[in-house]
Amino acid sequence: MSDNHTRGVSNLLFWYIVLSLTGVAYVILNLSYHSEEKEFEHTGFNLAGNDTIAVEEQGQLVEVESTEQKPYYTFIVFVITAPDHTPHREVIRKKSWAGYQWLEDDGTEIDRWKYVFVVGKTESAETMGKLEAEIEMYQDMIMADELDSYHNLVLKVLWLLQYSVDTYNFSFLVKTDDDSFINIKLLNRYLHEQLNSNSGGKMFFGGARTNRQPVLRRGRYGVGKELWDPDTYPPYCSGSGYVLSFDTVQELKSVWDTGVQPLFYVEDAFMGTLAYHSGKIEVSTIRGFYWHQKYGCSNKQALLMHYVKLDQMEEFMEKYEQGVAYC
Repeated sequence: MSDNHTRGVSNLLFWYIVLSLTGVAYVILNLSYHSEEKEFEHTGFNLAGNDTIAVEEQGQLVEVESTEQKPYYTFIVFVITAPDHTPHREVIRKKSWAGYQWLEDDGTEIDRWKYVFVVGKTESAETMGKLEAEIEMYQDMIMADELDSYHNLVLKVLWLLQYSVDTYNFSFLVKTDDDSFINIKLLNRYLHEQLNSNSGGKMFFGGARTNRQPVLRRGRYGVGKELWDPDTYPPYCSGSGYVLSFDTVQELKSVWDTGVQPLFYVEDAFMGTLAYHSGKIEVSTIRGFYWHQKYGCSNKQALLMHYVKLDQMEEFMEKYEQGVAYC
């Protein structure tokens, strides 16, 4: 009886030790897991906008940015529009390229792209109310934190650069106007070719490239020598439509933040000066980008055409479906 009793006590002691060690190991692993989880929460990986969540840190609740992953798109088309251009937006989103179901040759839908209208603020309370209602209704428009005017266009675009990287993950940003027609199928094909090509390490900035454009010193497009001293601009792409890779968007904003280039109001030329100061951005010609539709409407392979009239927006979409030239 004595031996059996001793053996029983030993067995109970053995299992007590095993269970105790298991419990200690569980606590250690659990603490390690939560420590790693908290560390991940503070890395800022793929942060979406400025959303915050509350987490416990050293016994206190603190606010940190949310780790919700931002949506990814191959490209996002940001369409610069004016507060009173409601008819333009309605035609584009309902009867033209933005509302069209674009398909590949095999019938699969082209879905890794998005369009967003970008409008500025206005001093008219009535117009602001209408814009806010339109934003709420369609969920396809954002309002820049700038008054909408020609002189503020460059500020509107600089604001857009920051907004885009804060809100989305994307490979390319397309900036265009609400009087441009875009062939999304051909643009998608071109941008995928860029993704698969070797760019030689240069950041991508492409469109209807302009070389050695003379600087006007007077008038609406006048730029004083204190803002840009040379008599010609560095290469830039027409503001009717250009494409920036994600790293180019970040680089342009970084160069602007340094203050190396004083602000002037010719938006597309100004973007060219930022690219020039960077030294890392290659400004390229994209065949099929036309600053005026009269030069491209006979080409069924046109990717983007500017100065498209309101009634032509729907007409061009019909011509595309018919497989004929736009004019």
